Amino acid sequence: MRSLIGTVSILMLVMSNSVFADQKLQKPDNMFQRLLKVADHSVANSFRELFFFLTNKPMEGCIDNTLELQGKTRFPLAKAYHLPKLAQNSSCGKAFWYLKKSPQSNTNLPVKDGEFTTFTAPIAGTYYFKLWGTKEFFTINVEDNELAYEHYNYYPSRSLTFVGNEVWVANNNRASVSRINPNTMEKISEIHTGQWPVAIANNKNTTFPIVVNMADDTVGFINPITRRVEESLWVGDEPSNIVLSSNGHFAYVTLSTSGQLAVIDLASRKVIKKISVGAFPKALAISSDDKKLFVGSYRSGTPNRVDYDNDPVEAEKDITMIDLDSLSVEYTFIDYGNIIRSMSVSDDNKYLFVSITQGFNDTGIFNPAQVSFADEVIKIDLESKTIVGRIDLYRQTGVGVPENAAFNLFGLTYQNGRVYVVSEAYESVIEIDAETMTEINRVPSGEGRPRGLLIDNANNIYVHNSQGFNLAKTRMDQSGTIASVQTAEDPRTPGMAHGQRYFTNTGIGVGIDRGCNTCHVDGEIDTLVWLNGAAGEPVTAKPLIWMEGTAPMTWNGNVTSIEGYALSGNASVGRKPTKEEFNGLYEYMSGVMAPPPANDWTERDGSLSTVALEGRDIFDSVGCRDCHAGNIYTNNERYLDPEGKTLSDTTTLISTYRRGTWGKRGDDMTLTESVERMAKDWSHVNLSDSELNKLTRYVAEITSRRFFLLHSSPKANENAAAVDQPIKLEFSHSVWQQQQNIGHVKLLDGYGNSVDSDIEITRNEIIIKPKALLDYDKQYSISIEQDFEAYNEMKIGDNQLISFKTAKKPTVVLDPGKAYEWLVDFPHVDLSRPSGISPTHTAVVAEPFTVEMTPSGIALDVKYFDNETGSNIERIVGVIDGDVLTTGRLGIPAGPLALADTAGMKSKLIDRDGDGIADLYPLEVVNQDPPPPIPSDDGTHIEAVLANGDSKVLSTWFEEDVTWRIKAKDVINIPDNCTSEPNDNGLVEINDNGSFGVNWDNGNGVSVFITSPESVIEQDQAAPGGYRVSSGTTYWAVTRNGFSPFNGLYLNAPVFIDQVLDEVLDITEENGGDVGGFDPNQAGCYRITAVYHAGGFAFSTTNAFFKID
Repeated sequence: MRSLIGTVSILMLVMSNSVFADQKLQKPDNMFQRLLKVADHSVANSFRELFFFLTNKPMEGCIDNTLELQGKTRFPLAKAYHLPKLAQNSSCGKAFWYLKKSPQSNTNLPVKDGEFTTFTAPIAGTYYFKLWGTKEFFTINVEDNELAYEHYNYYPSRSLTFVGNEVWVANNNRASVSRINPNTMEKISEIHTGQWPVAIANNKNTTFPIVVNMADDTVGFINPITRRVEESLWVGDEPSNIVLSSNGHFAYVTLSTSGQLAVIDLASRKVIKKISVGAFPKALAISSDDKKLFVGSYRSGTPNRVDYDNDPVEAEKDITMIDLDSLSVEYTFIDYGNIIRSMSVSDDNKYLFVSITQGFNDTGIFNPAQVSFADEVIKIDLESKTIVGRIDLYRQTGVGVPENAAFNLFGLTYQNGRVYVVSEAYESVIEIDAETMTEINRVPSGEGRPRGLLIDNANNIYVHNSQGFNLAKTRMDQSGTIASVQTAEDPRTPGMAHGQRYFTNTGIGVGIDRGCNTCHVDGEIDTLVWLNGAAGEPVTAKPLIWMEGTAPMTWNGNVTSIEGYALSGNASVGRKPTKEEFNGLYEYMSGVMAPPPANDWTERDGSLSTVALEGRDIFDSVGCRDCHAGNIYTNNERYLDPEGKTLSDTTTLISTYRRGTWGKRGDDMTLTESVERMAKDWSHVNLSDSELNKLTRYVAEITSRRFFLLHSSPKANENAAAVDQPIKLEFSHSVWQQQQNIGHVKLLDGYGNSVDSDIEITRNEIIIKPKALLDYDKQYSISIEQDFEAYNEMKIGDNQLISFKTAKKPTVVLDPGKAYEWLVDFPHVDLSRPSGISPTHTAVVAEPFTVEMTPSGIALDVKYFDNETGSNIERIVGVIDGDVLTTGRLGIPAGPLALADTAGMKSKLIDRDGDGIADLYPLEVVNQDPPPPIPSDDGTHIEAVLANGDSKVLSTWFEEDVTWRIKAKDVINIPDNCTSEPNDNGLVEINDNGSFGVNWDNGNGVSVFITSPESVIEQDQAAPGGYRVSSGTTYWAVTRNGFSPFNGLYLNAPVFIDQVLDEVLDITEENGGDVGGFDPNQAGCYRITAVYHAGGFAFSTTNAFFKID
């Protein structure tokens, strides 16, 4: 068949001047027509080239850039390949790329676009390209392999469209579009696309549905007959959304990082203009008459910069109105919201409906009395350019209760006088009266975090739950979904999927109107400057990129690791994650990759431009690399900022071009401003305009173009590694899972011999599991050879050796039969200090744990808190190097709302009686060095002493030099006569004219418990007041209604059992007792426990006993 076609082609096209297929044809070809064109293209150009060589020498020097960073042996199916860039000179004017040979059922051809030529392979196989008129040629091998998945953390924008009688779904994480029968809700097939298809568009006048491939910087034209991406068009960095003109002549695509709108002529399939709009454009709406286009800025911020002069309000280009006749900006809507999520124009083109999030960054985010966020749908009159209606879907009158709240509003659609929108966090579809702007109804959307919404003429609603990879069908007159269908397989790990769901969830309590994704918008930042920490230091959020390699975390560098971040970062949303949620959040955040290597400034393959290469020399010469070192552009150190106020983390410069605001406190509103300020304030150099432009260009082109080791456990040069733990290696890109490639990574003993191990690979992570325990006190190394490859064909580049030494065999341990507490001297808030924390005024905070013996020492089971869904108990490896215990990262309670991250324990264990168990020492001498010779024997005191009398504990709230102790868990000593000695706070029971109560002298009272004397009362962040009775009998318990560590609301002494006050909340039932069940005249021994707020996040307790005869 192929030879017959070729023969016919020679006869037809011997002297043809047609080099490429006519891309102006708008009607899609069938499979045979496409095969014929491919054959014609190959044979005709080969024949013409043969005639050219009869009278001409081969042209030379016609390739300007090979664009080799793309790789060409494992290239993904349906992804645009940019062929080597041609030199622009007269001697090569006739040269062009043509496809000489390809797999038999290939239907695609190379497409020339200026100096570039792009090819999109529709099927796997080998493709042979020839540069016409030269001796240059090359091949690419295309694979259909899901192991290439890179989690770039893009989110969909417009993922649903009708194509004929089908619903097509862009699957976002997975490189495909699914075809769904909306009547039967069955999946018909999947169509391969470019990487990360975030949007798709089609209408009755466009014959090729168009998919937006955000990771590839392209749009793809899908032939609806062959059901293949027939052609890809490069449009610019990170295209994020698309709409089509109703006449089918134009497509409009938002370009996220450049702040532009690309206008595509669909007849020529060329970008004919780029229009500057607001920052990070994403939301799009077009009028039905094709006259006006509205472009929303996804992360525009607000003028309010808290401690700084406000930005000019004119900079807040929230919505740009474009006149489509002149292709120019007609009007800009200023300061309407800091996140513009979705938009739709009314059928009469009089109103624009917009879903927004407004962050009020000058309020406290922990006080429920203050509004920190509002998620609204607003109605804009397009004639007067004013807001004429709005609805806050969290605080609407009569509906604003938690179970009816909604935020993160996407997929806004206007139809027949109604506005429909989905709430991602609350997984619901909401119907709003467009005239009155009041809610009419809401129905469940199905599970999976909805973002896409589509409505047919029969008012059936189709919802794309993108994280759940399902399409749900519902109606507003239904109580639930009618049907749902799985659109594709999820390429994420189950843990990553669970963590991303948690990240985009709603908060609770003080965080009910927000989630993690509200400030860290889609893993990036909202560009606002928030008042953070105890002192309310103004800082921006930080993006989630390659977090495994950028510890310590946060701008102040006071979170030790991603695990610590997953623990300590929940206070602002009021959540206490379960163990499963904590693990998932860690896996999700650690899996977020830096964006692809190419952007608007680099070459198409992500290699540096000529200007950037000059800027790199300046970067090195002025000392930027002293701090922004290595492949990840940070030395992971902290420095005192130029203002001399606080320590600042050296942030990575990878993909810093897409921040939107720069500097710890949002100091700079452009990348150029930031580069200039850093050069002056940190490197103390003044750059010329030319040097500044080149340096800024280089910083803008610092992308993910290298394959390297992000993180290892054990770390390089570690001296006390566990002998029984797997070895973890985290890389910058997904690893090629081919056996020969895996063989480039080995665990070696001190003599250079391979250690017999099993190796597991998940995306960019390698786990090495030795088949036997490592030897104690021995040298080992991890060898990574220079030919080790990522799936994208990047190589590690040089031989690497990560050396470490195992710990000595433990000589002393903690007692596995006992329960312990880690007591940390938690600093108080001191707003007179820059950090807002006092290093000297402290209160003891306890973290309970139990231990289990292991070959490396002990495993600590640390119970952080209980939830209604279970306990969060984390197992921490405790390595005992002889007699020195090191745990690494540990969480510590920071009040009822959160956990603080710490660097954990490092302590010397003392065993003077030779039984192998750390001895007991009195609390008051634990920090003496050396410790006294005689241990305590009452079973209540410290069982470990610090090697140097103190330990550095890093935390979201801590100063560095924070002391701590380990002790056996308290045993309640009940006095023989059940009568307490006087205590410091004067805690005592009282009886005032027959009314029983409790009194105390001083302290900020939070809760009071009357229990049986042996009861155990533990800190529990989920409990009202932060404590609960875990064992024993509760007779009466109260707490301050509405208390939080930030609002200054406390119990006033005394409190009486028969008193009814709004400020006193009875929590007897929550602690296992019966409300009103305590009889003050019932004989017995009782204990009073009072909980006091000791400042900041620190709490203390005092006990008193009393007897009733």
